[in-house]
Amino acid sequence: MLNTMTAYMRRHAMTQPGDTILAAVSGGADSTALLLLLTEAAGPLGLTVRAAHLDHSIRPESGGDAAFVAALCEELHVPCAAGRADVPALARERGLSLEVAAREERWRFLRREAARAGARAIATAHHRDDQAETLLIRLVRGSGAEGLGAMRPCQDGIIRPLFWAEHAALVDYLRSLGRDWREDATNADPGIPRNRIRHIVMPALAPLNPRAAEAIARSAELLRRDDDCLQALTREAWRCVSESDDGLLLAREAATLHTAILSRLIRHMAARLGAVRDLTSAHIDAAIALITGGRTGASISWPGGLTARLESAGLVLCPRADAAQPLGPVPLHVPGVTCVPGLGRFVCELLKEPPRDPAAFPDNVRHFDAERFPRPAFVRTRREGDRVRRLGAPGSRKLSDDMTDWKISRWRRDRVPLVAGEDEIVWVVGWAVAERTRITGRTGATLRITYTPEWEEPPHE
Repeated sequence: MLNTMTAYMRRHAMTQPGDTILAAVSGGADSTALLLLLTEAAGPLGLTVRAAHLDHSIRPESGGDAAFVAALCEELHVPCAAGRADVPALARERGLSLEVAAREERWRFLRREAARAGARAIATAHHRDDQAETLLIRLVRGSGAEGLGAMRPCQDGIIRPLFWAEHAALVDYLRSLGRDWREDATNADPGIPRNRIRHIVMPALAPLNPRAAEAIARSAELLRRDDDCLQALTREAWRCVSESDDGLLLAREAATLHTAILSRLIRHMAARLGAVRDLTSAHIDAAIALITGGRTGASISWPGGLTARLESAGLVLCPRADAAQPLGPVPLHVPGVTCVPGLGRFVCELLKEPPRDPAAFPDNVRHFDAERFPRPAFVRTRREGDRVRRLGAPGSRKLSDDMTDWKISRWRRDRVPLVAGEDEIVWVVGWAVAERTRITGRTGATLRITYTPEWEEPPHE
């Protein structure tokens, strides 16, 4: 099993020698097998392995899970970051199911600990059965090829070294070693959709195909390839999209594109305007009908404060003037990960020294003098009267004047993320950093912040 896993990791270029990997360990059979295999593979692959465990406080015995993981990590000499979250309270507060709240909090915790550990990737114990279940769940929700491609072996700093294995094989591996694991009683809860797929649907498919999980996972891979092709074609077709005064314009020429490309273009436009969460295929189809055969001047209202309107130049997606609301301030975790609904994700890493060439990094990555960085810091959007002293500028200036000079469309100004202290802006994301926190010859400890827009955030299972 070890040889198969290391070969799989190499084939998918999951790691490089010298990488630190953070393993997500719940204490169940799958994640216990993952940790054992990763510690064995650490030498051949040149890895440093760390672990992380979050107690969700959902079950009375969850404290025992945490103790089990701590003891296992101590035995294996693997550093373990432990955390605890009151997921039931968070679910009530956010109006979410326990499953969704647990997943959101778990990923927030894992991202934060990965940043603190300097980990290149988070390793999860997802396997072939999980992949098959994910495809079926998304199928009954009406997903297209993008969703049915399900999870990927490597995605956005997440690796899945056990994607080739089935759960039963992992259990056999642990038994061959005489290893114990923890059983999560919620895995038998029929109220959770994934459990109904696992315990009812998958067994019902066995008479049709004893290797149904393998076949479904293979379908996911084929759909993923097709979707990669369609996404590449969509990127080429993005030339049809431009900014208008009040939103994004999809040129009339796009009406001749295949609907598979056209629907992706419209969905990406909506996502960039921060209004994709509640969109359905019916909304996208209505917009396609508008640009392919609608009457100029016709419009439709969408969730999230968005309007689609057909003009002579093409289809305009624009936020309604009354829909823009200031976002934040949301406390910035330094180091760690901060997810801001409506804006995106900020990953903060503390470095011992600045990079040799900070200017070589893309616009979504910036470096700051850690000692001069404000504490506490926040993520928010603009406010009336905001000022900023840009790098190299002799003094501060109104942010609104800078945005005018930068030719930022009016609809975008209320959606530009800002990283700020209580009384100063240190980063206008994508545009400028402040003079106060610049890297100098005297800078030692350095803060690196990487921003990923919400419309680029992938779903995590």
